[in-house]
Amino acid sequence: MIEIQFGAGGVVTQPTPTGPWFIGIHHRKHDEWSLPKGTWKPGETLEETALRGVEEETGFSLRFAGTAGLVHYLKPGTLQPVLFWIMVPEGHNRFTPSKEVDRFERFPLSQAVDRLGFAEEKELVTQALAQPSPNLSKEDNERLRARLEDECHQTRRLTPDGSGEP
Repeated sequence: MIEIQFGAGGVVTQPTPTGPWFIGIHHRKHDEWSLPKGTWKPGETLEETALRGVEEETGFSLRFAGTAGLVHYLKPGTLQPVLFWIMVPEGHNRFTPSKEVDRFERFPLSQAVDRLGFAEEKELVTQALAQPSPNLSKEDNERLRARLEDECHQTRRLTPDGSGEP
């Protein structure tokens, strides 16, 4: 059976005169770059999960600047749909290396394809940061949230042979 594990994260960005940059985190175990995120905990909203997870992995206090999109991660036995927001850092960085994440770096958008290890993350960053403005309208945010909720309700647990549970 495949477990479904929801998560939320951030495309952490800041505009610069030479174009937007984003923050990638480096996973010590897999020697791989990815976007910061957290696993949903019961009682949290997805927004709270995103803030907690991204702050833990980057050390930044953050504010939301729009909704970036949805990425699906598939690990052995687990499907993890993760909703990403565009986030902007506020204040000073308090990064502390952890068991999972040993460092973070700022990269220009042009390096997203070379640095990030997941194809869906590369596409998400490219689309999110190529927008003229990272701020989405309230209606766009509501549509994206409704799409995630709808997709989550349609997702069925699967057995190892790929059939759904009764």
